Formats: sequence, structure tokens, C-alpha cells
Amino acid sequence: MRASILLWSMASGAIFGLFIDATLIGVVMLASAVLPALSSRLHYRWLTMTAAVLLAAIPIALVVLGFFEGQLKTR
Repeated sequence: MRASILLWSMASGAIFGLFIDATLIGVVMLASAVLPALSSRLHYRWLTMTAAVLLAAIPIALVVLGFFEGQLKTR
């Protein structure tokens, strides 16, 4: 029972993190469509690597928060 609560809490955190990632990608795409000068600045290699790390870190952080939430639910 306890493992099930922890896994579901972690899964909900991962799903929430993916929704946040999709929203961030959509905001950047809309901003580059509205401001054409912004899209030429978004092709730097360091910006791409930073964005990739950030997009990977958000679901991982929310999985950890989901784990902590599950820990609180099982007490």
C-alpha cells in the first residue's frame, strides 16, 4: 500500500512536470512568432543546452516533490 502511494505521487509529479515543459515550449514558440527578432536569438548553442537541462530538471524536481508528498500521505 505504501509503495503504491509513493509511486502514484511520483507519477503525478512527473506528469505535472511534463505539462509545465509543454507550456514553456509553447510560450517560447508563441513569443518567437510574435517577436521575429527573438527567434534569431534563440539559436545559440549555450541557450539550447540550458533549455535542455531545464526541461529535464523540471520533471525530475517534481518527481522528488511527489515522493515527499507520498511520504507525508503515508504517515
